[in-house]
Amino acid sequence: MASFSHNHDVGARIVGFNALASVTIDSGSTDGLQLNGRIYDRFPISGTGNDLFLSAKAIMDYSATIATGESWALALQYQSSTSTASTAFTDLTQIDGSTSNTVTATTATLVGVVEANLDLSQANRYVRIQITPTHSTAATIDQVIIGGVLVFGGGDEDPAT
Repeated sequence: MASFSHNHDVGARIVGFNALASVTIDSGSTDGLQLNGRIYDRFPISGTGNDLFLSAKAIMDYSATIATGESWALALQYQSSTSTASTAFTDLTQIDGSTSNTVTATTATLVGVVEANLDLSQANRYVRIQITPTHSTAATIDQVIIGGVLVFGGGDEDPAT
């Protein structure tokens, strides 16, 4: 049984990963393109104390500026692979049974966060986030800034401090 302090120090038992560096998406050059996040290697690195985590939370933050009457949507997918080749990744099923999240905005300025809980027990070695933004217009004033992290937990060992 874990000690009282062990149960109340959850932050010491999880690891964060910069899964998607902040990127600016406009309605012209990147609209409709799938953008791949950074690849996280789930295998432990000898001597670091990192473990093969069985759970993750994807947290994506966004800020959108769009013309009045227009809209944009952002599809988020979570993937795993046995190699780092970009064509080898397949979608992960989330805890709720879905394989993606979609955010739709119709107001001029919107700031928010999208979260997803991921079961990594059946995932392959490498995991990543993939996003696909789409705008309802080709106007260049539409812009979305998005970034994201994966927070890993549920391993057999605590991460190194």
